[in-house]
Amino acid sequence: MAKNKLSKTLRNLLKSTKTGITPKDKATSNELSKMTDGSSQSNIPTLPIITKDTLSPGDAKTLMSEETQRTKIDTERKLDVEEAYTDEMKRRENFNEMIKLKKDIFHLKLKKEYRAFVGERHIKDGDESSLQADINLRREQIEKKENDLKERSIRRLEREQLRKKKENSFRVNKVTVKQDFFENEIKVTYEEKKLFNPEIENLTPIEQRRKQLIDLEEKLGRRISTVSDMMLNQDGKMVLIRENMEGHI
Repeated sequence: MAKNKLSKTLRNLLKSTKTGITPKDKATSNELSKMTDGSSQSNIPTLPIITKDTLSPGDAKTLMSEETQRTKIDTERKLDVEEAYTDEMKRRENFNEMIKLKKDIFHLKLKKEYRAFVGERHIKDGDESSLQADINLRREQIEKKENDLKERSIRRLEREQLRKKKENSFRVNKVTVKQDFFENEIKVTYEEKKLFNPEIENLTPIEQRRKQLIDLEEKLGRRISTVSDMMLNQDGKMVLIRENMEGHI
């Protein structure tokens, strides 16, 4: 029951939400860390290498049994890591498809609202309806693939938590390395969601802009200029940062 509740919570947090943010979409870093921590592997001390020669006959037998389980766990973990990398390539392909979709949406908007200016530069006259239908279909496909990839990452985390639970039950062959690849995969996905849905953090428009400026400076590696640097405003228009901040910097 607890695992099902955890999975449901993670699915709510990772689901793509462009509008209508609810409390289910929100989680602090600490809350998310608790949800993705399925083991007691924190602060694991480094243990000496164990061999059969240093153990009693009973512990030596236990060691061999645990080592067999360990080999199976490592094999399963490696397969999930490989699946995660494959899914990352699929996610990037899906992202590129989303960019193409946004371009078509933009061109269709121009065609409908500024027909006299754009003419047939990107869309021929009479093709608007078929393009709109194509856009709707592609949007559904992209969203489905995105959510499928997120679902797979949650399932990988669930499998990893079961593996860690088994590892933590070992009596002789103790865990000495903290493995958090699958937990970080979930955290990165949620951070991306917050990036595209800043209202999740309950920030005011000015606070959102200030946070964007800080993030932009970190990426650029320099302080930005309010006089010459540009950014998008809420209407999607490129304006000077000074104008976009309305004097609040």
